[in-house]
Amino acid sequence: MRVLICAAVLALSACGQSTAPPSSAHVVTAPAPPPDLHSAIIGVGDNPVWRLEADPTGSVVLTIGDHESYSGHYAEPHRSEDGGFTMDAGNVTLDLAVEPCTIGGVAYPLRAVAQPHRQAAVEGCAYVRWDQNLVSLMPQIDACIAASPATRRVTFAGPYQGGTLVRLAADAQVDCRVTSGRATVAARDANLHVLGDGDAIFVRAQAGPDPGPNPGGECFTAPEVKAADGTLLGWMDDPQGC
Repeated sequence: MRVLICAAVLALSACGQSTAPPSSAHVVTAPAPPPDLHSAIIGVGDNPVWRLEADPTGSVVLTIGDHESYSGHYAEPHRSEDGGFTMDAGNVTLDLAVEPCTIGGVAYPLRAVAQPHRQAAVEGCAYVRWDQNLVSLMPQIDACIAASPATRRVTFAGPYQGGTLVRLAADAQVDCRVTSGRATVAARDANLHVLGDGDAIFVRAQAGPDPGPNPGGECFTAPEVKAADGTLLGWMDDPQGC
C-alpha cells in the first residue's frame, strides 16, 4: 500500500513488509494517542497473525495471514460508549481501547479488535504511527542529520530515555540520540527494536535552492512535507518500495 501523507498537518525501503509484530525485550513504546487519532494507525496481532494500516489520506487495509486481505475507505475514529474509539471503514471496522497491550513481550499503547465485513474478528494491539509528530520533531531531526549528513532518510523519531531517538538510514544505518539539543550518533543497535520503526520514511530536503530529487524516482511522486509557512521540509517515501 502506498503511503500518502499530507504532513503539513502531518526501514529501509523494502518490498513485502511482514505482517508479524516485532519481538524484543527493549522497545520504545509509541506515545499515547491524541483523543482524535488524526494520524495513521497500525494494528497487529499474532493469533492469527494480522496487520491493519489505516491511513488518513487513503484507505484501511487489513491483512490476515498470507492470503486474506480486506480494504475500506478511511473514516475518522469516533468515541465509543465505553470510552474507546471506533472506526467504520465499510468493509473493515476497528475498535480501539486506550489501555496497555502486549504481544510477544512488546508493549503497545492501544488494544485493538479488527473485523472484516461478515467475517470473524481478530484481536491484538495498536499504536499511532510515529510521524504524527514529524513537523514538531524537525529540530531534533536536523540536529541528527547535521551530525550524520550522509543519512537523510528518517525511519523513526520519537521520545527515548528522556530525550529523542532518531533512526537514520542511507548506505549506513545509524541511531541518533538528542538530549538537551545535543545529538550523539552511533551505528544502529541491532538489538534495539523500536515500535513503528520503518512504518513511515521521511526524506529530509537539502538546504538551499536545490532541495534534491523527489525520492519516488520513476516509480511514483513522493508526497511533499511542508512547514506551516509553506517551506519544503522533505518527502514521505514509500516503505513498500516500488
